[in-house]
Amino acid sequence: QITQPLLRGIGDKEIKSSIEIARTNIDMSKEEFQKTVMDVMLEVISSYWQVYFYKESFLLDMESLNMAEEIYRKEKVRLKQGISKQLDVDRSLAAIETRRNSLYRTQIGVDNSVNRLKYLINSPEISIEDPDAGLTPTETPVVDLQEIYANEALAIALENRPEIMIEEQKLKMAKLRMDLADHNTLPRLDAKADYVLSSLDTNAGDALKEAYKANNEGWSAWVELEMPLGNKEAISAYQISRFEYKRVQGNIRKAKEQIITEVYSTTKELANAAKQIQTAETAFKAREKVLASEEALYQLAKKTNEDLLRSQEYVKLSKQEYLRAIVNYNTILAKFSRVK
Repeated sequence: QITQPLLRGIGDKEIKSSIEIARTNIDMSKEEFQKTVMDVMLEVISSYWQVYFYKESFLLDMESLNMAEEIYRKEKVRLKQGISKQLDVDRSLAAIETRRNSLYRTQIGVDNSVNRLKYLINSPEISIEDPDAGLTPTETPVVDLQEIYANEALAIALENRPEIMIEEQKLKMAKLRMDLADHNTLPRLDAKADYVLSSLDTNAGDALKEAYKANNEGWSAWVELEMPLGNKEAISAYQISRFEYKRVQGNIRKAKEQIITEVYSTTKELANAAKQIQTAETAFKAREKVLASEEALYQLAKKTNEDLLRSQEYVKLSKQEYLRAIVNYNTILAKFSRVK
């Protein structure tokens, strides 16, 4: 017997749709993997710059501590010479301990950021358990401020972002399901035909041989129509698939709007970060000039060490702000690449 669907089920539509959906799922998995890799890379880069910041800050804290210790050494000599007072000695000693505490806090930042980066790198050559197995940054941050064109970046993002491609793959699957559901609303109309050979004998073997000799054959052909009353189940399944298709269309619009927002907001972030570098550089250079003047007055014994110690601390903090601005700019630069 042969059956050939003429309406619902014609062309093995359900099987072909399932195969196409499976292929689309593979493509979507590739895009999701790409997105995951990009997110992890951004996290690694951000963690790298955190390590760089804390290690450089540690050197600044160490330099600041050494300067306080030098003042303390001088004040003890001056006290013996009658030039200084015990207050000056105590003040410089307090500065030493305060800066040493700052050094300890920065060391914690170094350890935490290094451990985080080691965890992300996940290399068998880098021991996570051994705290002394550190990482030394070899790449210095970019300080040459780049010209950023938001419209150009947006065009690249809308063409390449995996989030859009994932939603487009979902839309493709939703369209396949909707078309299949629409097809399943059709009535079943099948063309059928059968061909029969028959024979009769005293045993099965002889009867089988006689079947091709007895010329007792027959055939029939007909059309069979099956139409469920109301067809509500198929129509309901189609309506659900149509709403799902529209929902995914809306998700594509949302994804694009989100990307547009990210590109323009990150562009502004990058521009502001560049301004912060410039202002922080101006500030720490001005602080260095003030510190030079304070050192000169201190050497001439025209001032106590109070203003000098304060200026040293201001210089260190302004240098750290400059360093933070540079690291922040490079982190946002990596984020901008991810956004594209």
